[in-house]
Amino acid sequence: GEGDCLVLGECADGSCNGSEDLVLRNNILLGATDFLQPDELTCLLWAEGLPGDPFDGDYNLVTGVKDDACPGAHDLCGEPPGLVNPALDAFDAHLLPTSPAIDAGAATGAPATDFDNLPRDAAPDLGAYEWRAAHRAYLPQIVR
Repeated sequence: GEGDCLVLGECADGSCNGSEDLVLRNNILLGATDFLQPDELTCLLWAEGLPGDPFDGDYNLVTGVKDDACPGAHDLCGEPPGLVNPALDAFDAHLLPTSPAIDAGAATGAPATDFDNLPRDAAPDLGAYEWRAAHRAYLPQIVR
């Protein structure tokens, strides 16, 4: 994203007590230059009105963010994500076959299907889409 921060947490009604936990798993978090502050990169996480540190982030691919933030022990940081098209004007989050996000996710809590509504495997990929090898189908020629 080109905003100030990629992930924002906020206590909108003021009733937060510090027990809040914002879990981020199996994501690709792709920062860029802040649109309104072109001399800075976007920040990764920001909490407004939340006591303590509510973010529990791990098993994510994080790149292009301010201060090279890399909060999780299993995060992949500073690596190109290997997306079909990371440009915001033609964004395509499907994974390339060389993406480090393939099989890098945590199975616990992962959704059963991806954004194409196709099943994830036992070692889920990071991001919205599970990578699949292209399969070619050869159909017999029928002559009448």
